Amino acid sequence: MTRIERLRQLIEEPLLVTMPVNVFYLTGFRSSNAALLVDDERALLFSDFRYAEAGRRVEEVEFVEVERALVRGVAAYVDGRLAFERSHLTYANWEVLRDAGVELVPGGGQIERLRAVKAEEELELIGARPRSRTRRTRGWRRSASWDARSETSRSPSRGSSTSSADTPRPSRRPSPRAPTAPPRTQGRATG
Repeated sequence: MTRIERLRQLIEEPLLVTMPVNVFYLTGFRSSNAALLVDDERALLFSDFRYAEAGRRVEEVEFVEVERALVRGVAAYVDGRLAFERSHLTYANWEVLRDAGVELVPGGGQIERLRAVKAEEELELIGARPRSRTRRTRGWRRSASWDARSETSRSPSRGSSTSSADTPRPSRRPSPRAPTAPPRTQGRATG
């Protein structure tokens, strides 16, 4: 069962997906200007001319080329009752759809629930990802080999009775008892 088919089982009315990460999750189509309309019978993928060639290659969707003002282009193709991703659709775009005669119903969360449950192939990808030996520490990138070198340089030198762990490190913050400037006096001193 595809992701779009799983989404169809969760929705009660057609859902307009405008969040790019959710469009990508459902279709594999990566775009900064795309929307997906999913209903019981079909899935329409909307985007502008810059993504038309890639959009036509996406399986399981019908590609619709619209103007660069994406939601205005989508409004020409939809009517009736429509759910939208309330966490992503702006008020200005909501007004565009409302003015086109669409009855808007706040929706969302269904795709996030789908994304939370990983399919077998997703789990394999997560498990197969090689882990980096590099870690971030205090804003600097340190590799495992760097740590090994620094451990040897921290060991006490021959004949030394103190280790580097015993020597105080300078603090970045001033001490709470740091001296303060003398208070300013009012007026001018005369003499």
